[in-house]
Amino acid sequence: MEDITTTTGIEENNGNENTIVSGKTIENGGKSDNSFEIGSKIKATVLSIPKGVNEESELQTGRRSVWVASYRSSMRSRAGRRASIQSPPCFYVQPQNNGKLVARLLERYGWGRNEDKDCGMFRLKWTASPRGLDFTRFLEGNQLVNHFPNIGKITCKTGLLETLRAYDRLNVLIRRKIMHSSEFVKTTHNLGSQREIAAFIKNKTGEVWISKPGGMNQGRGIYLVSSLLEFKERLELHETERRGWLLNRVIQRYIENPLLVHGRKTDIRVYMLIACAKPYCVFSREGYIRLALKKFTMDDTSDHIVHLNNQLQQMKHPDFCSKKDETLMSFEDFNEYLNATIGKTIGADWVKNKLIPRIRVIMLHVFNSVAGKLERKLGYFELLGFDFMVDRDLRVWLIEVNANPSITTDYQLLADLVPRVVGEALDLTLGVWERRREGLPVTQPLNKGDWKVLFIGA
Repeated sequence: MEDITTTTGIEENNGNENTIVSGKTIENGGKSDNSFEIGSKIKATVLSIPKGVNEESELQTGRRSVWVASYRSSMRSRAGRRASIQSPPCFYVQPQNNGKLVARLLERYGWGRNEDKDCGMFRLKWTASPRGLDFTRFLEGNQLVNHFPNIGKITCKTGLLETLRAYDRLNVLIRRKIMHSSEFVKTTHNLGSQREIAAFIKNKTGEVWISKPGGMNQGRGIYLVSSLLEFKERLELHETERRGWLLNRVIQRYIENPLLVHGRKTDIRVYMLIACAKPYCVFSREGYIRLALKKFTMDDTSDHIVHLNNQLQQMKHPDFCSKKDETLMSFEDFNEYLNATIGKTIGADWVKNKLIPRIRVIMLHVFNSVAGKLERKLGYFELLGFDFMVDRDLRVWLIEVNANPSITTDYQLLADLVPRVVGEALDLTLGVWERRREGLPVTQPLNKGDWKVLFIGA
């Protein structure tokens, strides 16, 4: 294996990590190291970008139908080459979280559906969480599953906290000059640690904090506290109601000055796709903006409709059925709203020119923090939902990473967006997997759709 360059979607620019260029290569200088960060010097599997590929033209979604037809033809021509793979291929999809959409998309390839969740005969298995998979029976190189066994290192709140802390310590130890997680994650304490509970109680003053359970989503189990008395009452309640609850719970400084849209709190959903683990092929894609239905105020911190943008919480609004489409906004509309309201102050197209590049830098940093820790096999892939917020000072904050991002389509915006997100993710994953399975080098796939390269390397 020869020393080569590593392909990434992020370019370093005189210490400014905000510039994005797909397909930029970073010279390794002939040295090796275990990190994956911007400017890192590593040994990697030979990766080449095909000459003459026009990235912009490849982003046209019309290419996907051509690729799907090509993929089907490729699958037919390869039928019978491997006796360990049944022909025709079949898949299993768990019904939760709009599994019927995933099944419909997989049927594009002419595959059959296996309804037996315990059957090991499948080409691809899609479940809501890693708990739905038996990784001991996984056939590397012959099967695909949509989770890594230990993806909780970034999708569990405590896991993400500890993973980022460990990466910060490593970077300090080896004197790597890159950003610290405190630049994009608010101060956070692990409530499973008595030492951290004591530190929180000692240092807390008058600010508001938000506490989140580590393994839950959709805003469930979240509460805000503004006083130590309230916090101590919550601690006693947890210990009384459910032993062990605190072992997987964090408390984090609340963003009291969020950037508002129409006076309402917003957060931002962006997707990451780890399409392949050997080598890593990682992509990102914009999702949508979520809005609360009530005007933002700090007067009542117990009102989840004001403070939590999760759709499950917004459904509690009495007018939700008639206003539910007001809880979502596209990136394009978000950009136009800011242009019209504060564009003269922050500059035109801030979302496109500043926000999205910054989000991609943070996502790459998070991936780098966990890249050396994930259990890797050819056929593991993962669709992740990253949630961000922006404050009034235009600082971008990572809120959490979701291993089971919602792929429901019961909103006008999502009915168009989500099938393209999932369909293009499957196209990318299967395209890369087929190349690796045939022993071919991984090149930048031609069917990216709206996905952009974040990292390709060993």
